[in-house]
Amino acid sequence: MRRAGVRWALVALATLGLGASEARAEAPRSLPLAFSGEVARGQAFEREVGGGLLFRLVPHESGWTIWMGTAATTASDFVAVATPPFRGMNSRDIEGWHFRNADNSGPNEVGPKNVNAPGQVRDFRFVMGEADHRLALETLGRLLWPSGEGEREAAGRVFETIESRMSDGRLTIVELDLGNLEIGRRAWIGRMRFEIELFRP
Repeated sequence: MRRAGVRWALVALATLGLGASEARAEAPRSLPLAFSGEVARGQAFEREVGGGLLFRLVPHESGWTIWMGTAATTASDFVAVATPPFRGMNSRDIEGWHFRNADNSGPNEVGPKNVNAPGQVRDFRFVMGEADHRLALETLGRLLWPSGEGEREAAGRVFETIESRMSDGRLTIVELDLGNLEIGRRAWIGRMRFEIELFRP
């Protein structure tokens, strides 16, 4: 899973004009921390996962956002600065409409009404501490809105060093109840049962 996550991040960085990077040797990892949970619409989920880190599902109108950070720095989202793409739809946001077609008349299936949204397996990445969060946030700003190509390239090299210290996670949706299933409306999630795997470098 980590190898796929690294490729995914490198492809996203390449779309910002950084080009391909040499593959890095994979460091041995221990078995993942695994747990499961269930949430209803509007309900938050939180679990301590060791090393001072918290895993959260933060509720919003149509679903949840995957969040990791610390209790001391709840404004810092360690997933947001590590999980590409950094513009547009992102797998850390789990919304009801992802599982419905474009006019909400049926499931999101292959065809002209497909909304091209993430599915039941959500891979994400996260930094391991506040220092890397601050550095990644500043570096992404220079990647996304550079003052010139030289700044973009320099920021890309910095981001690769941060990436080498990132960890991976996977949320798998086991059961999902959707609501607001009316044509022309936007579906929301009424209940979700899920499984989590968190991998450390």
